[in-house]
Amino acid sequence: ATNTEPQSNMGIGFGVALVVVGLLRPATSARWHHHKSHQHNVLADPWIDSTNGIHAFLTFDSGISVANISKAAERYDFVWGASEAAAYRKVTDRHVIVSKYIPCRRDPDAKRNLTWWQLEHPDWVVYQCDRKTPAFSYHDTNMPLDMANPDVIRWQYETYALPAQQQGYDAIAADNFGFTNPFKACGVYKNGVWVQRWTGEGEDPAYVQDNLSWLQQFQALLHSNKTNPMYLIPNFSLSGFNVTDPKVAPLVQSVDGVLSEQGFTHWGSRLPTEAEWVQKLKFMQLLQSLGKAYYCINEWGQQGTGVPPNVVEFVLASYLMGKEQAAGVYISNIQGYGWDSWLTAYEAKIGAATASFAKQGSVYVRPFSTGLAVVNMKAQSSSLPLPAGHTYNHLNGTAVVGNTITLAPVSGVVLIAK
Repeated sequence: ATNTEPQSNMGIGFGVALVVVGLLRPATSARWHHHKSHQHNVLADPWIDSTNGIHAFLTFDSGISVANISKAAERYDFVWGASEAAAYRKVTDRHVIVSKYIPCRRDPDAKRNLTWWQLEHPDWVVYQCDRKTPAFSYHDTNMPLDMANPDVIRWQYETYALPAQQQGYDAIAADNFGFTNPFKACGVYKNGVWVQRWTGEGEDPAYVQDNLSWLQQFQALLHSNKTNPMYLIPNFSLSGFNVTDPKVAPLVQSVDGVLSEQGFTHWGSRLPTEAEWVQKLKFMQLLQSLGKAYYCINEWGQQGTGVPPNVVEFVLASYLMGKEQAAGVYISNIQGYGWDSWLTAYEAKIGAATASFAKQGSVYVRPFSTGLAVVNMKAQSSSLPLPAGHTYNHLNGTAVVGNTITLAPVSGVVLIAK
């Protein structure tokens, strides 16, 4: 995943209005679902029910004024990395899940440099295999910390999670969790003696196990307050792994939800292959079947250029294929985080799914009570006969002409019954 720390990414977005061609509108009405009072037990009944319609969430909110946060609270289900929790609680008829951002492998505060850490906790700093270069992530200067050290985990909990809990946050948004070691993390110094923990290579079973152990221990701490537990929602994407991979099951057991920054657009670089797309949907369904949530970010194009309507519709049709009771979608330009990026397309009255997604001919179809989601993952155009006796509109409100639709290669459509 890319670096989604507020201090590094939100600065990119300031002053650049997010424009999604033909589908952006200012804040107006409230969203659908009434949810229980914000005093509810978060583990017993955590998520706003996403069964009906399209449900959106926010990725950071640093570009939204406190005065406008109440509008956001009326229509978004979840906030990844909220600047504060209290403003969202002014809306009392629905409980938006509000999370506090921390990176899972590094110090959130870049001002604490190597000299500071060598004085305070020299054994917490992770180095590359040259034994002198900190294993920095994404070219930033936030100090890499030893996720395998229980003292580090306790420090993360006491320094960030406990204060967040007291401030009214529901969850910890743990950034950049993964199964690979892209930054060549290798070892630490214990009492001045080098201890090699990992190989420094991208694929390392010991590194995977220590990452999974971090999830398990950190979630246990978050759940330890039985009267007011918190969720753990890491930023994790399958990135080529299959749902059946043996690493996935322990991950799913140790989280309360997942944010996928990869989404259906691979960080804005490309659309998925058919095999990748199917795995994403299976992962969505697996999490929701266990009462856990799935939130997907979908980036496309440089900021200010607009996300093309065909990309928006492909993302929404894909999201609808896997959406059950606990899933949300976010669409923006690349790293266009922090803004109220509401789309009129999110208001589509498609209703609730009446069956699971299935392949019909060469396309995938999922019926809804008042519409259809259709996706073509082939490299060539594909057609679908529409159900007899039904007429539909496109997302933009224009009527579907005839009783067959033709989809371009790797595209999706969302049809709303008239």
